[in-house]
Amino acid sequence: MSETIGIIGGMGNEAMADLAANVAALPDADDYSYVCYGNSRQAFTPDEADGEWEDGDPPIRRKRHTGEFTAALLQNFGAGRVGLACNGGHPLYRDIYGGFASTFVDMIAETAAVPDADDGVLVLGTKRTLEERLYDDELEAAGVDTYQPTPDDRQRLMDVIYDPDFGIKTGEVTDEAESMLCDVVAAACDRHPEIDSVVLGCTELPLALNDESVPRLKASGALPDHLSVIDPTQVLAEALLPPTGSVETPDQVALSAYRGAFLDYDPPLTVAVDSLEQMIEFQTLLVEWTMDYFADRDAHVGGSYMHVPTLFLVDYSRPIPVDTDALDLTVHRYETVPSEPDAAVEAALDRNFEAVSHLC
Repeated sequence: MSETIGIIGGMGNEAMADLAANVAALPDADDYSYVCYGNSRQAFTPDEADGEWEDGDPPIRRKRHTGEFTAALLQNFGAGRVGLACNGGHPLYRDIYGGFASTFVDMIAETAAVPDADDGVLVLGTKRTLEERLYDDELEAAGVDTYQPTPDDRQRLMDVIYDPDFGIKTGEVTDEAESMLCDVVAAACDRHPEIDSVVLGCTELPLALNDESVPRLKASGALPDHLSVIDPTQVLAEALLPPTGSVETPDQVALSAYRGAFLDYDPPLTVAVDSLEQMIEFQTLLVEWTMDYFADRDAHVGGSYMHVPTLFLVDYSRPIPVDTDALDLTVHRYETVPSEPDAAVEAALDRNFEAVSHLC
């Protein structure tokens, strides 16, 4: 029986698949099983995304209770090590995992150890990530000088990520988003020649700046040629597999203890597949199918909250260790990924649209 690695996603449309792709590329990836919970109900709704919220406000309490339930569910599936495919959720999950037996692998702390002490690092991310200095404080504690975009460019970054017409959260990296992102980076480097590296502190940004696009953008002059691009998702993937080669399976917990009053639980489309590659293909197609589903109804997907919650069991050749009936879960097993929505996917798309269409 292989040990299980957990991946929490859902707060970036393709972030979970991107993290899984980085893990799948590692030489020992096939030694483990994976539980990947793309719980989109942890995300802010479109109306909440740009708000200023305090700890006691309903959106924050909803994220807390939903995050606790997510962590408990992953532990009960046997996940001994867990990575979070979301930058802004790290402070919450650091706190949540203080009460769980599973090991939380901290993407921000791991990333802060990458630059040399004499590097100047430009930090990109959402307004919330930049205002809370999630990367800046960790990097500066390691002796690294950090820089941020101007307030105007922070808003442009939010547009790159969230704009309903061209933002990356629409499910596509558009030319407009790519160009605007490069302009923000180039402007910061012009203001601060000390910048050597850029940290992509939002899981949407590595979808635009990656091993394929960065050489092209440097060759065109859109990005400074000397700039190193640090992808925290890649850093997390490399840290997520255990250095000793083994993962201790944690004891199960009572899920009833994590059904808080603000829990936002929508039973995920639950899929068992044989490989991370199948999971990545399925999740990527599901993003496309969701976009098409909304478009066919003259509606827009405004942020991650409106995507279908998913739960992938990868190479899970063992009895399901949780009560799927109590969770209203039906495990759909696939030997190959469907090329178009089948009955299970169509039902999930219908249920999701019914749940979130009032936000369009």
